[in-house]
Amino acid sequence: AYEGASTARRMDGWRAQRIGPNSAMFDSLETLRDRARDAERSNPYATAIIDSLVANEIGTGIRPVFQHPDPAVNDRLTKRFDRWAKRSDWDQSLDFWGQQALARATELLSGECIARLLVDERARNGENPLRIELLEPDHLPLMQWSGVKDLAEGHYIRYGIEFDARGRRRSEE
Repeated sequence: AYEGASTARRMDGWRAQRIGPNSAMFDSLETLRDRARDAERSNPYATAIIDSLVANEIGTGIRPVFQHPDPAVNDRLTKRFDRWAKRSDWDQSLDFWGQQALARATELLSGECIARLLVDERARNGENPLRIELLEPDHLPLMQWSGVKDLAEGHYIRYGIEFDARGRRRSEE
């Protein structure tokens, strides 16, 4: 028998919830996010933990390594990527490597980070028009269950994720 299932006196006051992790999280998600963000802003230990995790996991940024057989092609690809990386942010406040750090910090504090891929119509000729907009997960409609416009018959949103009538995550195709 597991000690955690013991009925001894020291376990007498422990009343475990009979719900899954998603249901438990959903009921308190906003409170958990608010407290995590507040701790990071007001507690230097929490700030140091987030900064340390981001620095160790992301560092100065994760960079692609091109592996074309021709080294000249690799050099051109690297230069084009570096030019794009300086302009990757839709809000034009960070470069691609700063966006990586911000996305990871947001994930640590809020559980996830949304990255919207957008096309910048103002991109000059020859410039990659792809831009990335990072959003906090507060933009997801967590509390929306029904009455959502333009959902296919039987589709529903739960925890900000759209599911089909059979309960499968809907994917963009």
